[in-house]
Parts: sequence; structure tokens; C-alpha cells
Amino acid sequence: MLAAGELELAGQKLKLTGTAWMDHEIFTNHLGDQLSGWDWLSLQLANGTELMVYRLRRKDGSIEPLSHGTFVDTDGRARGLNLDEFSFTPSGRTWNRYPLEWRVKVPSLGIDLEVSTPMENQQLVSTNRFSPSYWEGAVRVKGQPGPGVGYLEMTGYDHPLTI
Repeated sequence: MLAAGELELAGQKLKLTGTAWMDHEIFTNHLGDQLSGWDWLSLQLANGTELMVYRLRRKDGSIEPLSHGTFVDTDGRARGLNLDEFSFTPSGRTWNRYPLEWRVKVPSLGIDLEVSTPMENQQLVSTNRFSPSYWEGAVRVKGQPGPGVGYLEMTGYDHPLTI
């Protein structure tokens, strides 16, 4: 969505405009005590399509089968993706145990993307043991079907979730 505002920095007021992200979590109440965290990614690609995928990580190192995705085509039609239809895996550098480079593939849709962040330190630290710390922030995308931008959220890398 479009956003505008003012930032005061060192006594100077700066006018800002751009795009903003609104996040609404709708499934935490379904998390079980076997989960250690999650990785969630939402991408807007230059060709007008969008991709959202998430994987719920278990404490035993496996991925919860209920992990899911959604692809939105250029006409706005959404298609659900089961875990066996996509891969969403760390592929490179890390910061404070958070993987900052990812490979995302949806073979049936010809999607093969490299995702990385332009800014490493986007962690929100929780001081409450019942609330997870998050790394969440901006990412950039390259690969097929083209470049894009997006948002990545990760939890459970500093310590497993306590639900």
C-alpha cells in the first residue's frame, strides 16, 4: 500500500513516501509444542505475479507437512501450493543464526528464485520467553520469472518457540 509521512532526524524534518507492508498473523494458535519456529516469505515479482510461502520448522529438524504457499497470477487468481509443490531453503550467508539468503522453487510454475536482504540487522528482540524474537524485513529477488521485492519473517533461530 502507498505510505507517506515525516521523519525528524538531527533536527531536520524529512518527507517520506513509498510503499508499506501490513502484516496480520492468523495462525499462531495452531502451533504445537513440537515446532521450533517458522520462515515466511512474500514476494512481488516484476512480471505482476506474487508468491507467498511458509515453512513451519519442527524441533527434530523436519518441516511440518502443513507448511503451505500461495501463488497469485497476473489476473489476481490465487492458487494454493502444498509443501510438496515448492521448496524454500536457506542457501547462503547468515546473521546472528538467521539465514539471509534463500532459494525458492516452484517447478510446476517455472519459478526458481534467489532471495537475499539488502540489510542484515532487521531483528526484533523479545525479552519475554513466551514471545519469540523475529527477524523480519525487506528482501530482494532475482531469478526466474524475474526480479522482485518482498518481505521475510523468521522466528526460532535464537531459541525455540515456547507455546
